[in-house]
Amino acid sequence: KEKEKEKEKSKSRKNGDNKKYSDCYYHDYLQLDKILTANEPRSAEFLSEASHDEHLFITIHQAYELWFKQVLYELDSCITYLGSDILDDRELLKIVSRLQRINKILKLLVEQFTILDTMTPMNFLDFRKFLKPASGFQSVQFRLLENKLGLDKSKRMRYNKQEYTKVLTKEHEELIKSKQNGKNNKSLFDVLQKWLERFPYLQSHDWSFWTEYKSAVNDYILEEKQLYLNTVSASNEEEQKKIEQELDRAYQQHVTTFNCIFDEKKYEELRKEGKVRLSYTALQAALMIMLYREEPVLQMPFRVLELSMEVDNMLTQWRNAHALMVHRMLGSKMGTGGSSGFHYLRTAAIHHKVFADYFNLSTYMIPKSNLPQLPNSLKFFMNFPSSTNQMKRIPMQTNQRGHQRGHQQHRQPFAGFGGRGHYKFIKDLPPYPIISAAKSLSPHLFASTLPPRSPMSPQQNLEPSKIDHLLHINNNNNDDEVITSTDDDDHNSNNDITNNNEDTV
Repeated sequence: KEKEKEKEKSKSRKNGDNKKYSDCYYHDYLQLDKILTANEPRSAEFLSEASHDEHLFITIHQAYELWFKQVLYELDSCITYLGSDILDDRELLKIVSRLQRINKILKLLVEQFTILDTMTPMNFLDFRKFLKPASGFQSVQFRLLENKLGLDKSKRMRYNKQEYTKVLTKEHEELIKSKQNGKNNKSLFDVLQKWLERFPYLQSHDWSFWTEYKSAVNDYILEEKQLYLNTVSASNEEEQKKIEQELDRAYQQHVTTFNCIFDEKKYEELRKEGKVRLSYTALQAALMIMLYREEPVLQMPFRVLELSMEVDNMLTQWRNAHALMVHRMLGSKMGTGGSSGFHYLRTAAIHHKVFADYFNLSTYMIPKSNLPQLPNSLKFFMNFPSSTNQMKRIPMQTNQRGHQRGHQQHRQPFAGFGGRGHYKFIKDLPPYPIISAAKSLSPHLFASTLPPRSPMSPQQNLEPSKIDHLLHINNNNNDDEVITSTDDDDHNSNNDITNNNEDTV
């Protein structure tokens, strides 16, 4: 059906719906008669001569509304792509480019305040009294923009102790409610979260990101503590004990911080309290993308997350610039709409953030040196081929249906994180199921059921008495086990890929 629709669209484009082409004129195409006659200073109705700076004031705000319209247009496109059940990886480039465009527009809107700053407070007061009770808070498009980004209702500040829609006309109030309750009421935050929940690399047949990450964090915290202990020197034993106690307290807080995400029950409690918004699976997927962003298949998803955070960043800059401009023009006066003016705008810049959870992921970052290495099977699947031997390029053949396929390794769509854009190699790689995030294998915080990732040198060994109260360490680790493939054919066919290095789990 989709192909038939595309054919009909292409036919209509070619035929132009049988409409004859007529010449286009610049002035008419841009409908400049409507735009250029829309600037009518209100002060002209009450004063013998209109205030000169009111013309600039109107132009600036009209330009804002035109750019808001463009931002909403780009945002709708991103939401449509990310909200689809199957997302072709090739569409990620469109999403990234349109998010970049949104950020460029928002940057322009921030810089636009510098033009408005050329108006002095005295010149603004010449016409301000004629604008009451109108306010920039009544911008319907900006409220729609906040909603489409996914601003949490519980985080939205009340305006004069009432809902923000109450300061709008009934027509605009109904418009916002219809957008929120309609079929196309998805927000960027919602579709981005659902997209992350489809992330297929959290766990494979021989690797679990969450388990390996816990073990890596355990090593990282122990190394950090030992580093500080080695660098701090005290003149006597009492001072040394005090220093060690302070370090214990600091690192206990560090452990507690990580425990908030390692303990799923605690994390869900934080979600109920409204302190975090991301689902547990989406959190793990976003964290893995951030940590392994250099892997080719994760570079575009990382850009999507980064640019979404940049939208939040640019809007915060816009609100701060707005607040500073209002402070310069009005001081501590009330706004024309009855708000507290500068104080309201400054507070909104702090609370009206959408993607705060993604910013908070930096709390759980660890150095690359501590990052768990991806298994060769998964890394090969995520990377671009570094040589022709690695891909075993085979002349493509045609099957009975007329589709091209390789002699041994034919590719099939992988309906996972991206959709049709990912492929699996049936011969060399096992399928990666779409599963939820791996749960902890132990009820303890940092109890490791796997062999240590990398043994510490004798100089780095920590005394158990100093760290037992910090971390729960499982001393009953089994001996290292090496699991080798039982499929001789697969093992032999991968010799040129692994360069005769045995993979261990």
